[in-house]
Amino acid sequence: MVKIQLSDNKGAVPAHQAAMQGEQIEWQNVSSIQRTLSFTVWPFREAPQNIQIKAKSRSTQFTIDPNATSRGYSYTIDPPPDGPPDEPSINVG
Repeated sequence: MVKIQLSDNKGAVPAHQAAMQGEQIEWQNVSSIQRTLSFTVWPFREAPQNIQIKAKSRSTQFTIDPNATSRGYSYTIDPPPDGPPDEPSINVG
């Protein structure tokens, strides 16, 4: 399983996470407020949705679709943390 951490100061860590088809992803929100993740292109087996993660909590697990194209899938974090200006991504391949 791949784990990505969301923090107030750094945003998503790692910002560009590699993952394979069929692998599970989970976000841990260590920030002080709820965050919502939005993908423009949905790479997961589960139904498309905004991923809401309460402060100091973990997301449910999402599985990379076995048929997902090998590429980067960027997402936004709302509200945006103080981190790198580029959008984080899941890099499938």
